[in-house]
Amino acid sequence: MKKRVLALIMATAMLVTVCGGGQMLCRTVKAQMQKAYVIQNAAPLPTQTPSGGEREDFWCDSTRIKTNGDYKYHILSEEKKLITIRKIENANGKLEIPEEIDGYKVVGIGRSDRLPSRLGIAESEYEYSDFGLEEMSVLPESSSGVTEIIIPKYIQFVGICAFENCNNLKKVKINKRDVNLYLYGEAFLDCNKLESVNLPEKVCTEGDVFSCCGTIDEVTMGISMSTNADDSDCVFSGTNIKVLRFENKKKIYDISRYTNGKIGTIYLGKNVKKLILKESDKKYRNWEIFEIDKLLVEGKNTAIEGWNKKHLFLGKIYTVSGSKAVKWAKKNKIAYKVMAEKKIVKQIK
Repeated sequence: MKKRVLALIMATAMLVTVCGGGQMLCRTVKAQMQKAYVIQNAAPLPTQTPSGGEREDFWCDSTRIKTNGDYKYHILSEEKKLITIRKIENANGKLEIPEEIDGYKVVGIGRSDRLPSRLGIAESEYEYSDFGLEEMSVLPESSSGVTEIIIPKYIQFVGICAFENCNNLKKVKINKRDVNLYLYGEAFLDCNKLESVNLPEKVCTEGDVFSCCGTIDEVTMGISMSTNADDSDCVFSGTNIKVLRFENKKKIYDISRYTNGKIGTIYLGKNVKKLILKESDKKYRNWEIFEIDKLLVEGKNTAIEGWNKKHLFLGKIYTVSGSKAVKWAKKNKIAYKVMAEKKIVKQIK
């Protein structure tokens, strides 16, 4: 039998298990993970059985792979004229993904063992055996000067490890969405110079998308830190954040799965509905510790839920008079200061 790869089953399990142990452990496990990627004579992992016997792997099929200038792309559907970009050579500075190449619509960046169901690309769900045969990263050495990545609204997924270890990447900007954008596992793993990230509504994330990225200056969220209630992974596992902004109206934000990291300032916009610091039914393990220096709550009706003195450190809360946050702080004996809304915003650093 030809070599098969257990795409991300072993890799994700190993990385998730110890990523909370710190950035050095993340890098160590990543190296071990890559060595163990190719499994000799391993059976494929089907979600369904292909008709007509074994066939060419979806991602290995050379007839689907084309090149135009600096872009190497993969045809997802000839009938629908849909492609994903596999490699981008010689990119520098600001990188914005094109809408079309050779008459095909670009809907993805990189590869994954599954694709958004709305694309209707069933073949990729059971055939992905080349996942260890070449690097998954979209940016090779020739594109190491990329400092900003703009993901337009027509992109529907960013693949596994697509932009991992982009050492000069400073900003990830995701444009407002008409349809869901799926960020698959470790898409921006180990990008340790990141300064700014925004995750607007209609962004769906797997665990560890921005893991082991050192310290990010500012993150603006339109989604919860963990979007899947059954997924224990965190989008920013092992990554520190200086300023974390939650600004979308009437939203509940859950950061209970953010582990082993430090957040300088959390800002909750005036109409945020609730912030969850800890799941009420969750039992923390010893390494699940994180710190918050300041919590800025601008609205009176913003609720805060969950608290664990042993595994969560919180400096001071700044909020308005008569707010739910004041009642929560008093109940849990946490230091707080009442301020005018404008002065609260000035506390952001």
